[in-house]
Amino acid sequence: MSLVSKVNVGSFLMSARTVDQSRLGQVTVTIDILPDDALLEIFSFYLVGKANTSEWHMLANVCQRWQGLVFTSPCCLDVRLVCTARTRVEDILAAWSGLPLLVLQDSGPDLSQLEGADNIIAALRHNTRICQIELNGHSTYLLRRIAEAIQEPFPALSHLGIRSLDDAEMAVVFPDEILGGSAPSLQSCFLRSITFPGIWKLLLTADCLVNLCLECIPSCTHISSKGMVNFLSALSHLKMLTI
Repeated sequence: MSLVSKVNVGSFLMSARTVDQSRLGQVTVTIDILPDDALLEIFSFYLVGKANTSEWHMLANVCQRWQGLVFTSPCCLDVRLVCTARTRVEDILAAWSGLPLLVLQDSGPDLSQLEGADNIIAALRHNTRICQIELNGHSTYLLRRIAEAIQEPFPALSHLGIRSLDDAEMAVVFPDEILGGSAPSLQSCFLRSITFPGIWKLLLTADCLVNLCLECIPSCTHISSKGMVNFLSALSHLKMLTI
């Protein structure tokens, strides 16, 4: 696709259903003549670099056909529902059913109120639909609630990022039952100041793990040199390791 096409693709989508009258026979031509695979290619190009946003809403709201393509191709288009402290989860699930969920929240004023924390926990209860968890810099109170909320299996979870600002010795303790003790789809894991003695056993179930970052881990989480060798040899897809 040319540079001009790249620049104008947003405008093209906004006016895609306008009618163009041809001079020969006044034939009506619209974008509807394109097959589904061509439309998906255009949608995918438009959404490049717009992950974790609601830009796809515009596509889904054009017509029933476009909405159907978006809803039946969430993986192809990387379409997700973003849940934050401001999100009333049940409301968005009623409007956009069947799409993967991303739980995303940095610490801030949104979580200074109990409702914000409750919204995060409510989102985490939809464990079978969550594909990504990214929670940064939260209080000990909220992290303890998170630890309790993610003890069920999360079969679609591909990214787990939980970072506490507390010192390692004050870290919240995560029980071995996190994620139901198995992470079959996990590709990246980032934990900071989290006490999780069972982390090594859990990660051995993550056959697709590519990136692993454990920062400020307490002494109870450390592993022997021999144990680390055995651990790394079992992770054939691992490309980045930071400890």
